[in-house]
Amino acid sequence: RDGLDVHRPHQQRISRVLSYSCSLDGTTCIADATSAVQTEFLHQNLEHVPPAIYTLLSCWTRFYAIGHSNVVVWDEAHFGKFGSHYLKQEFYFDVHPPLGKMLVGLAGLLSGYDGSFEFKSGETYPDTVPYVAMRVMMAMFGVGMVPLSWYTAVELGLSWRACHLVALMVLLGECSIKSAFYLSLPSCPQMSAGCASRVSFYL
Repeated sequence: RDGLDVHRPHQQRISRVLSYSCSLDGTTCIADATSAVQTEFLHQNLEHVPPAIYTLLSCWTRFYAIGHSNVVVWDEAHFGKFGSHYLKQEFYFDVHPPLGKMLVGLAGLLSGYDGSFEFKSGETYPDTVPYVAMRVMMAMFGVGMVPLSWYTAVELGLSWRACHLVALMVLLGECSIKSAFYLSLPSCPQMSAGCASRVSFYL
């Protein structure tokens, strides 16, 4: 965290606002007080500006043209089908931990999908499958990975250059983008593991 302290000047205290000179009608005093509070707020939250910018960029890289392909792509043939089993409450054998598939099923439930589609590879999605909404919900985990990587780097005490490098690697990594772009799972366990590691810093 020491590497990021160079961005944070000495914080102004609210008590300093009271020492500002006031005009007879109080207008100048109010303007100066407002300006001082805004400056203090900016100084206090300056360290959150880079991850906020990276998060906005992450939304663009993960959501842009997410519904362009209207066919079952890549791992959607597997994980979409597993989500359908959960929605129909059907038993199936799964060699992986169930959280990711359950989240796919939850995305389908929240978007109004009934679990009737078979998700055959290369098959065109019918109008009854809200695949764009499901993709967007799953892509949100990929979006969250970018600020999570930044704050994890901060907690590890990396320099500000290293923090930018870590965030950019997650933001622009092709595998990271593609795994969040479709109904795939890598971002889900990565997000869960990242959140768990963040919590461990405070235990």
